[in-house]
Amino acid sequence: MLLGFQKRFEAYVRDGSKTHTIRAMRKRGVLVGEICHCYGDTRQRTMHLLGRWPCVKVEYVEIHPPMGGRPQIFIDGQILSLDECEALAWRDGFRDDGFGEMMHFWRGRLPFRGQIIHWDYRRPVPDRVSP
Repeated sequence: MLLGFQKRFEAYVRDGSKTHTIRAMRKRGVLVGEICHCYGDTRQRTMHLLGRWPCVKVEYVEIHPPMGGRPQIFIDGQILSLDECEALAWRDGFRDDGFGEMMHFWRGRLPFRGQIIHWDYRRPVPDRVSP
């Protein structure tokens, strides 16, 4: 599967600190074992490969707007604590203000239901594999 990343996330994809991405559900769904072909500047003449790694886990995620408190995030039906929300945000590439920055990113798009797609940087896929 082809995954495109905004410029602000590219360095984290390359250095291995962004360990997953949150995406809307795909018609066909994402399967463990598929290859994540990660690119910057997708669908542009400047499109460039960030890396290829195997998908090792897919989780269902729901992000709900604040209702009298903080926003709520559920992964596979389990609500996350504030510390878990902060860790999720950091692993997803939100570094300046963590969870606050992540929720700013999602403003106007909530509630959201989708998938968290995880890949394994320790197992890069050779360049000869096409997307």
